[in-house]
Amino acid sequence: MSPRTHASGRPRLPVPTGDADARFEVPGVVDVVETLRLLRIGTHDPTFRFEAGRVWHATRTPEGAATLVVQAGKAPGTARARAWGPGASWVVGEAPRVLGVGDAPETFDPGAGSSRAATKLRRLHERHPGLRVGFGTSVFETLVTVIYQQRVTWKDATFAHGELVKRYGDPAPGPAGLRLPPSAARFARLGYADYHPAGVERKRAETIRRCAKQAERIDALRDRPLAEARAALAALPGVGPWTVDMVAGLALGDADALPEGDYHLPNVIAWVMEGVARSDDARMLELLAPFAGHRWRVVRLLMAGNVGAPRFGPRLSRSRWAQLGH
Repeated sequence: MSPRTHASGRPRLPVPTGDADARFEVPGVVDVVETLRLLRIGTHDPTFRFEAGRVWHATRTPEGAATLVVQAGKAPGTARARAWGPGASWVVGEAPRVLGVGDAPETFDPGAGSSRAATKLRRLHERHPGLRVGFGTSVFETLVTVIYQQRVTWKDATFAHGELVKRYGDPAPGPAGLRLPPSAARFARLGYADYHPAGVERKRAETIRRCAKQAERIDALRDRPLAEARAALAALPGVGPWTVDMVAGLALGDADALPEGDYHLPNVIAWVMEGVARSDDARMLELLAPFAGHRWRVVRLLMAGNVGAPRFGPRLSRSRWAQLGH
């Protein structure tokens, strides 16, 4: 009998018992695919595999390499995590935070903004009740993928990530056939000549190398108060406000993160909120002020709904938000 397939047409992997295995409660519902989708850097990210209803991820933990698979449980309000490798117990223990168990989507009011926005956001919120804001398995790994995205196209960022994982990562444990991202020690040892073939220019390469030397401290930010974690990230050379907000939303459970300085995001927000196709950060902040505490959730809902602003002229793709809608 051939294995079942998921939406991409690739075989759906069986999930044998891992080196660690746990079931846990999730308040409300959780959509593991949508919750974790933005951690993946492109559809061919070698550290992730997405299937219908479950996600596989290869990561490095304080206890060693691991492959984690998470999915909603059969019983309502539950989820299951399994993992392989030396870091299996650690990453399974962190799975509830990864899936946003501490998040509070029920406190979000989609009708807080304009009537135009309320109609769209209410529909998206109802359509994606399981979208939660969680933590990344590694703040350092997430930070590196965000640095890849600084001032370049999404296509260039996904190429850089894929190339460096393939060249300098390692096979991940478990049955999914994934690859681990390069270790922090490996990132720190790489010279600019190693980053250059992946399209990473000297400035971003040096930022990654400097951060790699502090990777243990950066990963420890998961357990610090959010304000302290954000301040620590902002103090890193080469890490500006846009990068801090991206990492906070993706890896630190910050449901209010809002990346200012993005090429496309203000246009997306203005189009949804008031039907204006072009805008700027100042107006974006005004439009999202009624959603204080949930601004990253608004962005995530728009991503989930594939909602974008009209484009004029060349089809620039300066950020992942350019992938919305059009």
